[in-house]
Amino acid sequence: MRTLILALLLACPLRPAHAGALASSSAWSVTGSAGAYLGESLAGVGDVTGSGYSDVLVGAYGAAGSLGAVYLFPGGPAGLATGASWSLTGTALLGAGLGTVVAAAGDLNHDGYADFVVTSKGPVGTSGAAYLFLGGPSGPSAAPAWSATGAAGSGFAASVVSGAFSNSGYRDLAVASVASGSVALYPGTAGGLSATAAWSITAGANVVVGGGQDINHDGYDDLIVGAPSSGPNGQVWVFLGGPSGLPATPSWVLDGSAVGSLGSQFGSSVAGAGDVNGDGYADLLVGDQSSAGTVRLFLGGLGGPASTPAWTQSGPSAGAGFGVHLAGTGDLNADGYADVYIGANSGFADVFTGGPGGLGSLPAWSASGPGAYGYVGAGAGDINGSGHSDLIVSAYQASGHEGEAYLYLGLPIQASPTATGGGSGPATGSSRVYPSPVRGGTVHVALNLASATDAHLRIYNEAGDLACSVDQPGLAAGPQVLDVDASRFARGAYFYVCTLVSPGGGTQVLPTGKFLVVH
Repeated sequence: MRTLILALLLACPLRPAHAGALASSSAWSVTGSAGAYLGESLAGVGDVTGSGYSDVLVGAYGAAGSLGAVYLFPGGPAGLATGASWSLTGTALLGAGLGTVVAAAGDLNHDGYADFVVTSKGPVGTSGAAYLFLGGPSGPSAAPAWSATGAAGSGFAASVVSGAFSNSGYRDLAVASVASGSVALYPGTAGGLSATAAWSITAGANVVVGGGQDINHDGYDDLIVGAPSSGPNGQVWVFLGGPSGLPATPSWVLDGSAVGSLGSQFGSSVAGAGDVNGDGYADLLVGDQSSAGTVRLFLGGLGGPASTPAWTQSGPSAGAGFGVHLAGTGDLNADGYADVYIGANSGFADVFTGGPGGLGSLPAWSASGPGAYGYVGAGAGDINGSGHSDLIVSAYQASGHEGEAYLYLGLPIQASPTATGGGSGPATGSSRVYPSPVRGGTVHVALNLASATDAHLRIYNEAGDLACSVDQPGLAAGPQVLDVDASRFARGAYFYVCTLVSPGGGTQVLPTGKFLVVH
């Protein structure tokens, strides 16, 4: 049996249709062994080792004679490592098909390291298993810190999602059983995940879970349940988190008939989108299995999601399978708004970027390729410390079912600055802002100056009123930071304009930047 080959692909045959939020070519690629189906599951899992960079977990459920395997690739200043820093192969004890699902779990044990979940088909006599691995300075734990298995025929752990659904102070894990149609919640405790579920519901066959984000901005994460077999059209249920955890009945229910998704398994895919329009509420994506595939965005709000979609997008043609996989990606282009990934089962994927009006009507990035390219994709987190999120995408049937995965780096929005004025020469430089969103406190405008200059910063609210001004004379060439106290800014979007004036009188107005304030 050939061992797994983890090779950096220097020439990638994939052709992005266009690029805006992401680089047009992959910065990193990896391929698996024969029949491994590497990349059928992917996840950005956060900083597992405390290096300061996000890491990526890749599953290969067909590796090692279908025992399956998972591989952790660490991030760093140069991007993802070419070889896995940690891997695990399935065994009779863990169950075959290890890596069927991989998912971020956050920091479940509050030790400062990100943790993750891996699933398999389960040991003999079970139907699916989920395993929790804890991060640490030397990498993930060698053995799972927690596990759970499903009853025979249940299809346990076909999808999982982590969130802080109660006031326990710990993150919980929701696990869906695709055959039995149930969802079980394992609460987090000081000792780790509970051995038994504390909450469960039944939503019908092919149930999926998503979310783990705060849709109604009450400080608790919320759970999205896709119930595509509920009724003739399918439904989506949202359970709003609270001090005591998730309620026994859904806080919000939407039937496919309400949005024109008739007989198309509405809710066959769901995902937390993040805050795509900067209003402080997390939003949600819902897909169906209509011929071309349709995805709808529902905006979060104080009372929960809106019942009318704010955005709808369908596949380009019959059979496109648009929306078979959905993911919130974080902020790929560093503009302060969350972006989303939509995969199809016909060999392409799109990224739509957020903005003040929500998601754009056209994809900001699109790519296609062979081997089920784009069927699976996920936000990778900030792999190289650039300050914005990156994207991991796979073609799990590529290269004779070996499978391949690709990393695309996020690109900040920044127009080329132009200098004006006279004097002995114009000032030249560029700027970016962080953090965004900012929850009170200080926001920083980072400058990169080509020469000594005076800086004049003006910050405006959405109405165009001046909110703050900062004048800083005599800045030296190189990196500089202007600090702005945003603690008294009202919630909303703010725009900043920075003018540089050289000692000789030359001026340059840098491109307008933006940041969000949420409380």
